[in-house]
Amino acid sequence: MLIGKDRIEKVRKALVPEEFMFIINSCLASQDISSLSKEIGISYNGYRTGSIPSEVLAIELTEEFFASFDSAKKIVELLDKKCNFEVEISEVNVRNELVNLSDREIGRLLWELLAKAEEQSRDFMESLLHNLQNRVMEKHWQVVKEKEDHYENTIRESEGLKRKLKEMEGRDRKLRHQKERFERRIEELLQKISRKETFLEELSSRCHSLEKETRELKSKLASIGGKVSHTEKLKEKSEKEIQEVDILKSRIALLEKELTLRDEKLKNIGNLKRVGVFVDAQNLYYTAKEEFRGKLDYKALLDRIVKGSGKEERFLAGAYVYLVENPEKDQTKFKNLLESLGFQVKFRELLERPDGSKKGNWDLGLTIDILQTISRFDVVVIVSGDGDFVDLIKFLKRQHDEVKVEVAAFPSRQRTSQRLIKEADYFHELGDEVVIGEERL
Repeated sequence: MLIGKDRIEKVRKALVPEEFMFIINSCLASQDISSLSKEIGISYNGYRTGSIPSEVLAIELTEEFFASFDSAKKIVELLDKKCNFEVEISEVNVRNELVNLSDREIGRLLWELLAKAEEQSRDFMESLLHNLQNRVMEKHWQVVKEKEDHYENTIRESEGLKRKLKEMEGRDRKLRHQKERFERRIEELLQKISRKETFLEELSSRCHSLEKETRELKSKLASIGGKVSHTEKLKEKSEKEIQEVDILKSRIALLEKELTLRDEKLKNIGNLKRVGVFVDAQNLYYTAKEEFRGKLDYKALLDRIVKGSGKEERFLAGAYVYLVENPEKDQTKFKNLLESLGFQVKFRELLERPDGSKKGNWDLGLTIDILQTISRFDVVVIVSGDGDFVDLIKFLKRQHDEVKVEVAAFPSRQRTSQRLIKEADYFHELGDEVVIGEERL
């Protein structure tokens, strides 16, 4: 059947949008409504048409029917195809059983009557529409009730969100306090860096002094050379003078050797690698105790690390050790020993967890110190087997590729992360050479 404008206009005049939407919902299955919506071009950004409820799509289709002839034509074609009323249309029989008909039967019957309106009585159409209006109103009030319930749920959710917002504001205040504490700590670290830079300037001044002494030695050497030349002419005059010449020659050889050594030091001082050592004492303490039955020898540890692989000249530019305070033991002597070796000693209180266990973690403090002092070193050595430092090593290699990152730890698979060893530029495998055994304690 060809569908013309007259047919569509007749339906538009006969039905209001709510009645037409009832026909769509009752005559078409959800899949039919979804497919028809997609064919017409109804879409929702970010959502598939098939995931949208059919009641929502029915509203869109109703609007399209009353707004666009092309869309109305496609909708009518599908309704004609789907609305084959199962029983013979009999005005008397259907009128008597109208109340007992389902929504689907009412919708299909109404659509078929609209298609053959010239053959049916107007009274019958009006009774059918009246019945449809009653059903539409029932559904309308049902929707209103659902919206009221949704509104009440929304209010309850809003109250819950307000409570969560207050909790988040409380957390925000705590975070701000933490940030202020970190900023004060960073300021202290920057002041320490400033003092270290002053120390480096003093070292530079000493280098200039060495250069000046070298020039003076060269001048003395030239003067002594002249004296030697004159002394050789007078060798025949006196045996004593000959002995003095021999002594002078010996002194000249020593001075030349000393001058050569100083020249070499001056040439190589720019090539020396500055080494920064950061020791996670807690991590190494347990490994030395359990694996080697002893304690860590910090002097031997520094010597081993500063020496490195032996392929380059290195010197210790900074050493830090991170300890956890033991309230039951006086650690003053231990602290003084570490400071005499050149360490900056840092203590942190032992924290007690809710379950009664205790934990002292310096990971964040060690990380901050490295990031604050990285510009002072050519080589950074993390003395720990803790795998939590893997991300720190990756960051340093990305942002400070001019700095070599090394790891020193005991080769214990239980306490030393293999990923940490793999990420490092060089791994110092520690053994009993850096452990003071029980027999020596």
